[in-house]
Amino acid sequence: MWEADTRRAIATLAAHSRVRSITFSPDGATIAAARADGAIGLWDPATGRLTATLGGRTGVSTAWPSVPTGG
Repeated sequence: MWEADTRRAIATLAAHSRVRSITFSPDGATIAAARADGAIGLWDPATGRLTATLGGRTGVSTAWPSVPTGG
């Protein structure tokens, strides 16, 4: 991750497989990364820590929509 204003690297999110797609949650509190192994990693952007891994899918997760909260 980079600081937008300074373009300085502030964190590296290490995945166990190649990342295919990344999105932020609508509230900005979570980064979801779809991996080539079919799993989805959930990251805390404030700390750069992996908070959960969602697995058990077959095939490859490549993208998903991010929708506003409340509806």
